[in-house]
Amino acid sequence: MHIREAIQSDYEHLTDNSISMGCYRELPERIHYAYALEDRNRPIMLGGIVLMTPTTAWCWMDWTQEAKDRARDSYRIVRDWLDVTAKEDNIKRLMAAVRTDFDAAINTVKHLGFTRESILKNFFDEDDGYMYVSFPS
Repeated sequence: MHIREAIQSDYEHLTDNSISMGCYRELPERIHYAYALEDRNRPIMLGGIVLMTPTTAWCWMDWTQEAKDRARDSYRIVRDWLDVTAKEDNIKRLMAAVRTDFDAAINTVKHLGFTRESILKNFFDEDDGYMYVSFPS
């Protein structure tokens, strides 16, 4: 036996023969989405989405002080981008992990419409995190 990179026919075979029903017949066309929020020709925030399943995605973002200084506009633009991306790609569940002691990030995900779902023990090395979720319409 050996391991190799999976190809489309592997997914098709497994969906017809799976005992756990954990495999999807087709891979999504895109798995990673990345974006930059720009102001005056330079990025002030980076973020992205990584599909975990065809309808569930993991979100991440990193802000500069400039983006934070313009928080209202930044939140609106990012929230709109998340909504459009989720709708276009049929994403039903967005997730974001945040350190339990990172108040600024907690406020950010709340402003973006996420709600806390659970605690993630030792998620950030030995530090706990919160799982935040959003269910785009």
